[in-house]
Amino acid sequence: MKKLILVTNDAQSCGKTSVTLALSEYLRKKQIKHCLVHTSVDQELPCETEMLNLEDGINPSEMVQLLGQNDAVICDIHTENGQDFSVFFHKYGMEEVLMELNAELTIVLPICDDAEVHRQALFMAEAYTGMGEFVAVRSPLLADVPEAFAGSSTQKALKLLGATILSAPELDETTLNLIDEMELTLPLALTQRQLLPRFLTHQLLAWDVAWGGGFAAYPEHFLPEHDKLDDLGVESAYGQLLSA
Repeated sequence: MKKLILVTNDAQSCGKTSVTLALSEYLRKKQIKHCLVHTSVDQELPCETEMLNLEDGINPSEMVQLLGQNDAVICDIHTENGQDFSVFFHKYGMEEVLMELNAELTIVLPICDDAEVHRQALFMAEAYTGMGEFVAVRSPLLADVPEAFAGSSTQKALKLLGATILSAPELDETTLNLIDEMELTLPLALTQRQLLPRFLTHQLLAWDVAWGGGFAAYPEHFLPEHDKLDDLGVESAYGQLLSA
């Protein structure tokens, strides 16, 4: 069983790329052959990725080829591309294609306590309803217009869809300030660790451990053939690096 994971929310700066990179690191530690995909020429992921250009139109054979070459494919769907990607899926009957490829679909919605992020998450939930399983990843990001997740229409809609709610680990303010002082974004820091001081490297590694623990709690959403995998403790695998 292969896995296609879509990370999508048409709100800006809601943590899509950070979630994508954290998930990729988790799969790498589990020795899952996978690739990362981006969907727009305006999108820059600070790592090696494949391109599925929604603006020019995606050929279904491109997705089939990526799934044929990998056990898992993670798509970081660019802001404002979320609805278009769902249209592509419906237009070309990709649900049936996934069935033929023995592949499962997981839709990951990064959210935080922000009104626009909630609004766009609801649009994504509607667009992808019936296509796969939902996972909402709550991030402790600052909000432009605060709106609590608890009791919100977003929470109610996700509950009706049977979505899994996963809390993203929080980085302390000192770590975030150091990244900012180095004129890096979090995704850049995650992929350019050789440039970071040892303290910051260890803080990000501990953050990876926390992410890994969250993903490991729901292998059915993130791992292909999860029931046949030897689910080694993520903490122990990372712990060897932390003690090195």
